[in-house]
Amino acid sequence: MSLLQFPTEEHMGTIVDYKYIKSTETSLKVMKLPDAYGVEQNLNISSPRDIYVPLSSVNMIDIEDKVLLTAIEDEREWLDSFKSENDCWSSFHANKSRSIVKQNDISSIMPLIREKVHTLDTQYHCMKIICDTIEVINDGQTPIDVCDQPVYDLTKQIQWIFPHLFQNYFSLFGGLHVEKSLLVIHGQFIKGSGLAEVLGKSNLSVIGLENTLLNANDIKRARYAVQVAACAIYEKLREAHVDSKSELDIWKWLEEKCENVMCLYWRTILKLQINILIYVRSLRESNFMLHIASLRSLMKWYFSLDHIHYSRWLTVHLFDLLQLKYNFPDIFHNFNNGQFTFQKSSSQFSNMALDQVHEQNNTRIKGIGVQPIL
Repeated sequence: MSLLQFPTEEHMGTIVDYKYIKSTETSLKVMKLPDAYGVEQNLNISSPRDIYVPLSSVNMIDIEDKVLLTAIEDEREWLDSFKSENDCWSSFHANKSRSIVKQNDISSIMPLIREKVHTLDTQYHCMKIICDTIEVINDGQTPIDVCDQPVYDLTKQIQWIFPHLFQNYFSLFGGLHVEKSLLVIHGQFIKGSGLAEVLGKSNLSVIGLENTLLNANDIKRARYAVQVAACAIYEKLREAHVDSKSELDIWKWLEEKCENVMCLYWRTILKLQINILIYVRSLRESNFMLHIASLRSLMKWYFSLDHIHYSRWLTVHLFDLLQLKYNFPDIFHNFNNGQFTFQKSSSQFSNMALDQVHEQNNTRIKGIGVQPIL
């Protein structure tokens, strides 16, 4: 588990580092943890056949489309202005200076728990630790638990089984894992489409990207491959638009040509790529309302390509986000101020999803060796 803090003028947060922890003995020794931390109770929690799930007071039509339509126009502007690989997607948006400006955030990793996390008992134990930790660090704050899909599943079940214990507790679906799932969906949809040949005929550097488009294990490279593929497809569609000598705008021309199955297919791929980039952009710019709108626009892909777990639990998560304004107004206010993402530097367009910070902390641990994990 990682503990993330978001400094404000009133609360600057507490930075914990190894060099501030000293031992009175000659050898470095890690203090023993309380038994309540490392030893979980054997509760034998099981998923009941019937769980009471609270009804949502909102629905999908409550999501404002204006912010998404504006973002789509921005992506089209980038595609129109793209001339070479120097006109990269991230620098285009960084130059717009739309990111929320805030102080650099603080992250620290908590002591490890040996048990496997993918059980209801262990997750219950972790949720209790999170609540106790928040009570010490910032008493009165609603705990926010950032999870990947399997842990989110367990967390929501526990909240519904023990509503009296975790009513004031919010679970946030990790943005990095959502991005990876979207890249997997993209790879599924374009498989066998001939996109590799389209990339090969473009003027872009595509060495090795053909396989990356279908395999999302390297998220950074797969994201770049989506950007390159979007530019290559748009370039070919623009050539076809010029050859048609149509007086219509290229996007209206594409809509008109959707009766042609091939044109509809490539337009659909390009639309998916734009929506994925908008989702990533919502994280980079800490734009919470864009984050919700882009997530809703992408939900249909999980159902279309039979991603059962993500389609089920992202739907629950989306409704939780819609109800934030009413159920947790303090979290809604903080998320609108950019605190659903993490900032490590003052650079524009550089914020990251909260679960990405935890993944980076895990990488640091693997390189620590025999040093104590605190």
